[in-house]
Amino acid sequence: TLATIVFFIITIFSQGLRLPVLLFTPFAIPSDAIPDNTPLSSISSAPFGYYSKAAIVADAPGCAAQGRKILERNGSLMDAAISTLLCTGIVNFHSMGVGGGFLMVYYKASENRTYILDARETAPANATEDMFVDKVPNIHVHGKLY
Repeated sequence: TLATIVFFIITIFSQGLRLPVLLFTPFAIPSDAIPDNTPLSSISSAPFGYYSKAAIVADAPGCAAQGRKILERNGSLMDAAISTLLCTGIVNFHSMGVGGGFLMVYYKASENRTYILDARETAPANATEDMFVDKVPNIHVHGKLY
């Protein structure tokens, strides 16, 4: 599903910019438009959002709201990202965890430029599809365990 492909995207937009954030993420919460007790909409029925300051999205219910709270308390973008990622690791532990990968889209209004950070997991350069097939040594040891 889309939720397993996109672990996390956090985006900062300039004043008044409309972008189709929901095309890329299963859940989105505008920074000041939705109260905490509002259920999240699925991607199929969610409208485009109007983000005057920020948009934080995550694939785990309630985690975008955690990041939003950090921003509302004048926390930094990285504080919000870390809070959202930690929440996602707890709620959707099958999707990510410590050492897991992520994606980040960042729009820097002062430069009118978008940056994308792809920190997805990658295999070592010399890895092959069958590098461990029939090559695992016998790890069973007979005798007492001390």
